Amino acid sequence: MQENMISDWADLPKELLDLILSNLYAEDRLTFGLVCRSWNSVATTSTYCHSPYLMFYHRREHRWKFFQYNGSSDKDFPQLYNAEIRCSKYGWLLVSRDDGSLFFFDPFKEQGFENSQSTTFLTLQFVSSMSQLPQTG
Repeated sequence: MQENMISDWADLPKELLDLILSNLYAEDRLTFGLVCRSWNSVATTSTYCHSPYLMFYHRREHRWKFFQYNGSSDKDFPQLYNAEIRCSKYGWLLVSRDDGSLFFFDPFKEQGFENSQSTTFLTLQFVSSMSQLPQTG
């Protein structure tokens, strides 16, 4: 009986899992895929658009505060101590250190990786491409 119950959870329709996933908060979405392989498959291929977070740094406490529509939470990231966030996309942060080195950091999975090349910089600028050409005339 217990074995059938586990199998039933793994066999839920993809559409139902998508619906469940779309109603979860970001932190719960991260653990959704840990239930079983079929749930992980849905979690990794979901087209759900994550709601944005605002991140604020408490310099005295060396802690980050995350704000989302449903509340807030505090996190400690020793990796970001004395670092500056330059930009973010798809949950990744591009971060620089005082020596000018760059690295990427995912605050939700608390992992990052260093840029393999030496990239010290004097000025850092970001350019975004247009989705379509501007109208003329």
